Amino acid sequence: MTQERATMPTGSRTTVSLWLIGVGVVLGLWVGSYYIFANCLSYLPWADRGSIGEVLGAINALFTGLAFVAVVITLYLQSRELVSSRLSLEVQKFEAKYFQLVNIQNEIIKGIGNYMASDGQFIPINGRLRIVRLYDEYVQDYLKEYGADHLASPAELIKRSYKVFFDRNQPEIGHYFRHLYNIVAFVDRTEFLTFEQKRFYTKLIRAQMSSHEMLLLFYNCLSEKGITKFKALVERYSLLEHMPLDKLVPIILKLDHDHKSLYSPVAFKEDENVV
Repeated sequence: MTQERATMPTGSRTTVSLWLIGVGVVLGLWVGSYYIFANCLSYLPWADRGSIGEVLGAINALFTGLAFVAVVITLYLQSRELVSSRLSLEVQKFEAKYFQLVNIQNEIIKGIGNYMASDGQFIPINGRLRIVRLYDEYVQDYLKEYGADHLASPAELIKRSYKVFFDRNQPEIGHYFRHLYNIVAFVDRTEFLTFEQKRFYTKLIRAQMSSHEMLLLFYNCLSEKGITKFKALVERYSLLEHMPLDKLVPIILKLDHDHKSLYSPVAFKEDENVV
């Protein structure tokens, strides 16, 4: 068994070092003062030797002041160490909940599924393979809405077609998008994390998403279901980076519609100026 070596926390080592230095300085001043006055005392007349006591009293007051400063420094360092320990505990609690939510999201993906008839048999289509089929369904829903009203704006066609698509598939994808939103929102509202740290955790979410998950997320956040809250988070944390733009509906259907411009460019690429 490997025996771990206990190490003193950085803050504690700093405090001890400062105390040792302080004690060394005080002892050095006392010894130096004694040596100087012991050698000089024999050369002073008796009438002037009373002033030596006054000087020693002043030096004693100086040492008292130095001791007080040392106590203040110690309290400050201990306070910093306490804050650091509390922050470390908060980060541990955050990560425990964060990875629990991510695991639940993966379980939700596995639970997405339907059945497709093939050669007279029903074959389960689930998980990310089912998400590919769901996106194909949405493309056809958009095409139907376009055929019914080709003069409508792309934004309006997306809202109409996604409503039809979502109402039909809500049992499969409703929970998926609600939970995904809550993970991102949980990271976003954690106040003690810096923006770079929040970006790190949302990158982990993005890294687990397939191309077709991103495509469905793209249209979900342009619908009434996600445009109010989720779209801003998708843009803020560039959750659509690496999404295959060549698989957007207008390109697949060869339409002259522009869907990409309905998002801020930062949704597709991280902007270092965003805070």
